[in-house]
Amino acid sequence: MHTEELQYYSRQVLLDGFGILSQQKLKAAHVLIIGAGGLGCPVVQSLAGMGVGNIGIVDFDKVSLSNLHRQTIYKYDDIGLWKCDVAKEFANALNPFISIETFRTIASHETLPALVENYNIVVDCTDNPNSKYLINDACIQFGKPLVYGSIFKMEGNVSVFNLHANAPTLRCLFPEIEPDMPDCNRTGVLGLVTAQTGICMATEVVKIILNEGNILSSQLLIIKAFAPETHIFNFEATKRGREQSLKNFESFVASFMISPTALQQLFLTQSDFDLIDVRDEEEHAIANIGGKLIPIDELEDRFREISPARNTIVYCHHGIRSQNAVDFLRTAGYDKVKNLEGGIHAWSIEVDETVTVY
Repeated sequence: MHTEELQYYSRQVLLDGFGILSQQKLKAAHVLIIGAGGLGCPVVQSLAGMGVGNIGIVDFDKVSLSNLHRQTIYKYDDIGLWKCDVAKEFANALNPFISIETFRTIASHETLPALVENYNIVVDCTDNPNSKYLINDACIQFGKPLVYGSIFKMEGNVSVFNLHANAPTLRCLFPEIEPDMPDCNRTGVLGLVTAQTGICMATEVVKIILNEGNILSSQLLIIKAFAPETHIFNFEATKRGREQSLKNFESFVASFMISPTALQQLFLTQSDFDLIDVRDEEEHAIANIGGKLIPIDELEDRFREISPARNTIVYCHHGIRSQNAVDFLRTAGYDKVKNLEGGIHAWSIEVDETVTVY
């Protein structure tokens, strides 16, 4: 490191127990941040400022007005721009001594292998439960430590999965996605919570790189925004959790999911399949890509309107409700049904920008 770069890091290099060796370890690290939203913003800012030398940022979304209260690396003038591009510009302006690579894509079973393979540590800053399980399973498949964060209303959770070969995974803590698991688009979110949680996630990344401190493997940190306290929940690795992760990534996910680009190919080749929209009528009126509307709340009574003999693609807003629909249909004997990864939102971003984003 040259003189100017050393001056940039001078105050943290002065710390007892840190020093130039720790700074060099940070500079050599490769960290993949998936999601540049409420959690991703403080993680990007913190790791860039600390001097993590190689940062990858994955996001398929654009900055919107509703993001700005909590996604604080974006400005009003950034509305409509790709988050990846703005986040890279922010990080490079903050620290010119690091390398930033961006990936304007969703985290899918098609894209994750190439992304995860080239980084030492993966940070899950997504707000989609399906994505979280898929990212976990990919990290198990490729042997990468995963720093996990999630938000529910006024509470944040942080943990580290797959720190080593026998360490717990997400599925050891939460074996499966809970039905009707909400996200912040439906429940709301407080910027203070995302900021606190994101800082804790960035701290875990640094601890892993430096191999220092009590890393939150086998522990779930629970942060309560308006209660001046945190809690630690201890949990253990399970053989089933790791095995299920490997099984799902190798077969289940690939079989039961379809990416927006793959669906586009079906449209282009005029393939014979059915399309089912499980959002509500108001959402369907805002934007849709065709297909039969059967709201998720009506599916149990109306699923026989779907032919089990035909290939069927189910979609919703972000892919959460449609995954629940696919799970239900599978148990009812529908083995030709797939979920659109990322929902109509991903379709809007990756395939057809004329479809309204809401």
